[in-house]
Amino acid sequence: MNSVSRTILDFVSEFREVRIIPDTSLDSLIASSILLKTLEEHNVRAKVSLNSRLIVEAPDEPAILLGLPPLNAKTQVGLTREGSLTITSRVVKMLDEVFGVDWWDKALSIVASLYRQMTEPVDYGKILSDVGEKIVDELSKEHRLNIASRGLQIWGVKRFGLVKSLSRTLIPFAPGFTGNAERIASFLEKELKIRDLPYSKYLEYTSNEENYVKFAKTLARIYMNTGLSPEKILPRIVGEYTIVYESESGLVEFQVNELIGALLVYMSLDKSFPLSIIPLSMRAEICSQALVVYDSIIDQLAKILGSKLTGSTDFSKPVDIDEYLKRPELVEEIAGFLEKKPRDKPVSTIIDGVAVTSLRELLRVEKNPGDAYVKCDEQQICRI
Repeated sequence: MNSVSRTILDFVSEFREVRIIPDTSLDSLIASSILLKTLEEHNVRAKVSLNSRLIVEAPDEPAILLGLPPLNAKTQVGLTREGSLTITSRVVKMLDEVFGVDWWDKALSIVASLYRQMTEPVDYGKILSDVGEKIVDELSKEHRLNIASRGLQIWGVKRFGLVKSLSRTLIPFAPGFTGNAERIASFLEKELKIRDLPYSKYLEYTSNEENYVKFAKTLARIYMNTGLSPEKILPRIVGEYTIVYESESGLVEFQVNELIGALLVYMSLDKSFPLSIIPLSMRAEICSQALVVYDSIIDQLAKILGSKLTGSTDFSKPVDIDEYLKRPELVEEIAGFLEKKPRDKPVSTIIDGVAVTSLRELLRVEKNPGDAYVKCDEQQICRI
């Protein structure tokens, strides 16, 4: 057992009642969900809060911080990413060594890994950690995870075909194309002599190696306005992961990247919604609920974001998207994908007429975490 695992397990053994405070990344929220469920199953009283002020104002209260730096070594223990190992992967590895975790928690660790790939610069030679690769192999053998090397990660491609899914995909974000289905269709018609492709036809078309190479190059050109190289774009577009399981109502399939998109959009619709992700480890149906809400607004949201965010958007200035969004993380994730976060200023979004950022984005540039913790409200939204 590694030292971090020992530290956290000793910590909960000592206190038996802890508060879990994650940042609002999808990785930390999923990790919190898995940790909360497992601790409660083993008679540790635990609760999750987003209130970072407690780290400063209640320093004697035992707390596990996920993605957030501890301030008091006696009563606070922290867990962050380590290379390609996400916070969720570290939690799953730690808990699996001691208690064992179920297949759904392991699947959620793959969701967290692919989320990091979508939203941040990564080493594309090592998208998944060794732990992640073992989990992928295990779940694939159990037929709970399907991988299509020539499948597509764009959101909803299995359900809607190429054009609509490209239009509604917010990450990877394609300035000039995201939210503009007509332009995407015209571009494909000009480049490939096809105006749209249902997913089955896409797989048939790209089964030919020459067609596949041509298609991949064409798809990369849609993202030229990002300023990112095809080497950075293609691994985030090609290669599809699908989670499959049997529910009470029948067989359920989730395209992992669309699920990530649905959760990111869903949690952006209300200040308190990140906490609604916390039961995810216990209730897989939250995924279906998030997808329903996401489906109802994603096309309009993509049009709004597509009109507001261009290849020349200056993310050192507040981004004015005062519709739909009640949290700033989605804009921050898009800026992260585009690799356009300013070095010394947090990305901010105008919400309800006020420029705000998230705590984790503020911590990216704030040297003193204690100062950042008290600048934000109970939902980790911080005025700029």
